Amino acid sequence: MAYGLAVRNPNTGRMFNLADVASGMLTFVTKLEFNLAYTTATSMTFNVLGGVPESAQIVLIYNVSTAAIIAPSPYVGVDFVSVTGFTRSGSNLIINFNTKLDAPGAQQAPLSISVYQTTTFPKISSNSYGVAFFGGTSPQAITDTIKIGYVRANAVRSIAANATINVSDIAGSGDAVFGWWSNPSAVVEMNHADKTISSTAATTLYLTAFGEVPNLTLPKYGLAIWNKSGRLVYSSAHIPFSKVTTKNIGTGTVDTGVDKPMIPLGRCGYDAINNGLWTIPIRGFTINGRNVGSGRSTRNQYTSLNTGGATPNIANYPLPCPILDATLYHNV
Repeated sequence: MAYGLAVRNPNTGRMFNLADVASGMLTFVTKLEFNLAYTTATSMTFNVLGGVPESAQIVLIYNVSTAAIIAPSPYVGVDFVSVTGFTRSGSNLIINFNTKLDAPGAQQAPLSISVYQTTTFPKISSNSYGVAFFGGTSPQAITDTIKIGYVRANAVRSIAANATINVSDIAGSGDAVFGWWSNPSAVVEMNHADKTISSTAATTLYLTAFGEVPNLTLPKYGLAIWNKSGRLVYSSAHIPFSKVTTKNIGTGTVDTGVDKPMIPLGRCGYDAINNGLWTIPIRGFTINGRNVGSGRSTRNQYTSLNTGGATPNIANYPLPCPILDATLYHNV
């Protein structure tokens, strides 16, 4: 590194240059867990962005983006209502869906979406004072509004084929859990309700949990920077949360451009298998080199589902997925 402010990751020994990523820091805003409103609308509005500047980029991590609606008697069948994206209007976050939300029946599990904002460091003016990150030709200032997301926990876990492990020891209620693995045959998904991860093949999972860290534990020695509001905005003992890129991940395969991509674990849709009755497998993620895709996981949302002969109406939509570089957070 020729210039800038850096932190060394104790797990990897690599230098994490804040000057390189000063426009890409992600900070946790809130986590939404909700049932669909029974209306004729195709969107739902949440007033959760009041403290987020209009200039900030909003990043959503879709822990669960598709809701299953089981129709009651005399109806038969099952409908799946899927998130197609979002928009912002002032302090409102508007979640858009593929259909009207008035399908008759009971929602089987809540949707779960984690909301982040990108912290942008403003360029300093000639009369500014304080601390700044220097990178290239435009020094970036630390101000009272700056917030940086940090790693809450790193873990390396082995998982057997068709097995499930619990990661509640590293994943808090508001955390996003990212993962990287090297077995391209493994379809990995996470149930955020009980903090469990499943895989279709044996592999080693390199996991990192990010979230709001209101009270960081500081070591005896190192560098720490607070803003005027008393918020810790930098610590040489903690690795910041920085996305490399964003890719739309759906049922196809996408080249992320990252050799060892870390992706947010969750559930990215469903499939349907007709064996007289219906089995509804949950879709999880796959990683094959730089490529990320999805496939049928080892767990099912339903087995032996009697729809009265009706075909389940499943709609899976590709959604933006923040991609990280696993080598910044793990020794891989």
